[in-house]
Amino acid sequence: MATLEHLADRDELIRYEPDLESDEFPERYAYFTPDFDTWLAATLAEMGCRHGRNRTPYEQAEQILYDFVIGRRLAYGSAYHPLDPLAYHVWELKTPDLRLFGWFPKRRHFVIVCGELKDNLKKYSDYTPYIQKVISFRNALDLDKPKAVTGVSQNEIL
Repeated sequence: MATLEHLADRDELIRYEPDLESDEFPERYAYFTPDFDTWLAATLAEMGCRHGRNRTPYEQAEQILYDFVIGRRLAYGSAYHPLDPLAYHVWELKTPDLRLFGWFPKRRHFVIVCGELKDNLKKYSDYTPYIQKVISFRNALDLDKPKAVTGVSQNEIL
């Protein structure tokens, strides 16, 4: 069994480390699977702004991940929830154009397995393959138990 840090040292996970200002410090940690990192760099980085937005999907991903790491609040009211629980302890990190899927193996540590453009997810049942991908990756990972925080409120994971 291994910790997140061991898995990052073995390149099974990639630790996301944004450029922080001199007065900023990480309050949370994000890790990517190698497949997600490739999707982010190869697919999202090539996309332009969508639907009249002022940020590309890649820029949206960078911003929400930065906000996550520095500890900004991720619930802004009843109409906009950037972080939502899904089934089987899988969580969704949202931007206007993206849905990023992963889980919390421990408090304040989010592992992102996969992502998709919001336009490709028209109804909740479209999320099932992404939830399954997270579960499969998590189950196959040589991670210390418990492999997931089982709470469903942001207070339990953040």
